[in-house]
Amino acid sequence: MRLAPEYIAGFLDCDGCISVVHSRQPKLKRDEIYPKINFYSQNLEVLNDIQEIVGGKITPRCNALAVYVLQLGPKATVSTIKMLLPYLRIKKEQALTILELDKLNKSYTRIGKRYGLGGQEPVPQSIYDQRMAICIRVRELNHRDSQAFRKNRVNSVELSTGETMPSQAAEGKGSAEGVTIRSVSPNNNPIQERPARKGRDDLSSAISRNIQ
Repeated sequence: MRLAPEYIAGFLDCDGCISVVHSRQPKLKRDEIYPKINFYSQNLEVLNDIQEIVGGKITPRCNALAVYVLQLGPKATVSTIKMLLPYLRIKKEQALTILELDKLNKSYTRIGKRYGLGGQEPVPQSIYDQRMAICIRVRELNHRDSQAFRKNRVNSVELSTGETMPSQAAEGKGSAEGVTIRSVSPNNNPIQERPARKGRDDLSSAISRNIQ
């Protein structure tokens, strides 16, 4: 089954991550800075379907998240973003920032002598600083989105716990009979009704009437 770009974009918005990796290379003149996309799912089949279209590598389900991860390298990340950009909603700003990084990388071609470890002449400091600024910007965007998610989740949980609504039932005369308590369930399910207990309330009412 070949998935549509719209589906993959929605999957990336909800269960994916667009990031810029800053890999420290102390033996080289400059650290590596490159874009990356990860898709996360407990369903291996759907990741295989996405992989057929965007490429990448799926890691086994043996990580702290207990999910499979489809990881895309720098080139696959850029090509995937270009394909999905018209359909992205939540991570559109991150995607546009990655394209800025790609344009910046292509604006400078590293030339010159090679070092003993096989590395090339480092990029100018100005290019490196711009790359770092983009890296920081993407991290801030991802942090902002994660903070918004946590805030919405906390608000949802607080709303659904301990909240009660006034009873719409008529109150009984001389006893608690007939009173219905309505409350919101902890998982925010539809309102549940809990009728008043019978027994002791009826008995105490009867005793009260006999005494009078």
